[in-house]
Amino acid sequence: MCHACGSPTVLDVPLANEGILLSYTTVWVEREGITPPFVLGQVRLNDGTLLYSHVRGLVDDRKVPVPVRVVVSSRTDASPPAFWFEPASPPQPPKGGGAAVETPD
Repeated sequence: MCHACGSPTVLDVPLANEGILLSYTTVWVEREGITPPFVLGQVRLNDGTLLYSHVRGLVDDRKVPVPVRVVVSSRTDASPPAFWFEPASPPQPPKGGGAAVETPD
């Protein structure tokens, strides 16, 4: 559904595979087929498209904007999500000399 006009029309068009994560939140409410917690974010793709998607691989308190890239699921059973975004570069160590560590989702 288009967030600008509310149209349910779906078109099959090519999109950029990288963009910028503008904002994100952790969702604690269960959705069918998706166990919480999970992260949803607003991503502006490099072609200008604005969308909301699952985001994985963020370290706690990661500041935005964050360069991200799309990852497409290799699962063939159409389980959600079919795609998500991950940071395009490794996280930077937090100020103060500690090491940033990412754990698998």
